[in-house]
Amino acid sequence: MILRLLIAAIITLAGTSGLPSEYIDSESVDLSHLQRDQDDELPTRVYFEETGQYLEDEMLEFWLEYGGVNVFGYPISAPSTSDGMILQYFERTVLEYDPDNSSEVQVQLRHLGAQAAGPSMFRSSAFEPGETTSDGAFEETGHAVGEHFQRYWERHGGIPIFGFPISAEITANGKTIQYFERAVLQYNPDKPRDWRISQPLLGLETAQAKNVDTSRQQRDNDVAVYSDGLFGQGGASSDEPVVYLTFDDGPSGTYTPEVLDLLYDYDAYGTFFVLGQAAEYYPDLIQRMVDDGHTVANHTWDHPQLAGKSFAEVEWQLKETTRAVGSAMAPCMRPPYGSMDSNTRTWSESLGYEVILWDVDPRDWERPGAGVIADRILGSVFPGAVVLLHDGGSERSQSVEALEIVLEELSGQGYRFEPMCR
Repeated sequence: MILRLLIAAIITLAGTSGLPSEYIDSESVDLSHLQRDQDDELPTRVYFEETGQYLEDEMLEFWLEYGGVNVFGYPISAPSTSDGMILQYFERTVLEYDPDNSSEVQVQLRHLGAQAAGPSMFRSSAFEPGETTSDGAFEETGHAVGEHFQRYWERHGGIPIFGFPISAEITANGKTIQYFERAVLQYNPDKPRDWRISQPLLGLETAQAKNVDTSRQQRDNDVAVYSDGLFGQGGASSDEPVVYLTFDDGPSGTYTPEVLDLLYDYDAYGTFFVLGQAAEYYPDLIQRMVDDGHTVANHTWDHPQLAGKSFAEVEWQLKETTRAVGSAMAPCMRPPYGSMDSNTRTWSESLGYEVILWDVDPRDWERPGAGVIADRILGSVFPGAVVLLHDGGSERSQSVEALEIVLEELSGQGYRFEPMCR
């Protein structure tokens, strides 16, 4: 079974204030939802040790399809029946199953966002994509999805999952929230990238307010168990394809921000082999790399060929770069041009740096055109490949354009992009 789900820190099931504006700071991750092959056989019933509850059949399928624990949280109650519908409470929402609806909308989220916002903000709407006005607002509610939440809202289901926006973005105490019919989204810019968007525990609040039974159930011996994002008797390993994108010669005030924006857009992580003199000039970009979850590694101070250099020269190049970067520096280095002699690796490792080269070199420095660079990567990449690109040192617009092509194509093929040197 090929399953993946990167999960947030375990959520404490604590009491809440019950006030819509006071949210538990539950750190939900803005990551893509669980990926699986169409032919994978999923269990029909799963037990969650975290809360002592089961999830099964249509509820389980829906939970998996639209984001799992990251979007909905863990189940906190057993299913119950109300007005011909089956309800089940989760930490962040309540799911309802109506067998009389068409298969596409048999499972829906309750209107907890509207409840939290209050009746004056709520307007009922059909489960159809709404028409928008010239400013992006939906005619149904007169509001547009805020810029902080647009991508998250789209990636995790849009209107059928969260409903239409029923408020504008509201900023207070450094955080931005927006109400939707079926959820509330919160944005905190002070957190690392993957933790910036979260949802309050509205499902838990509602369960507590309604005195819903959330007591643990006993686990059956033969049932699949949720464990670190996997379902199985002992946990299954993922063999998803991974690519390691690496960027040399930066940071650049022009191209590195564009690379970081693209990586953010595709939930991709990379490794930046930086030059010390550039890092010292652009400390804000180094900090952004760290905040966004990337690795910062050593590419020497000013890009000399290390072959033939003395130990003192190699040591100075690496240590000065680490000084410029500071504590963010990972224990890895890449020699400029890949130039090494018999001593370079030994000396680098003695100074605490693992030498990292590459598997795929599209020679983007030739500037043959973005399409050519992308084709060279796509024609050579394989699971586990280390790809060499450049974000500094020269004009890199073709590299940036090629990166977007590669991210789009490989994401579509199921690849994920991870940092090195962790």
